[in-house]
Amino acid sequence: MDYQLSAEETKLQENVAAYCREKIAPRAKMLDSSSRDDACKNMKE
Repeated sequence: MDYQLSAEETKLQENVAAYCREKIAPRAKMLDSSSRDDACKNMKE
């Protein structure tokens, strides 16, 4: 059984990782450092 990713799958993995680093991680850091009420307000945005 071959467990190697195809070139297309590797590119998708790289793109998803980059998106997470650029878009999700900064927001998660902000939410983690906020109070519960502020985090709930910010999650609605």
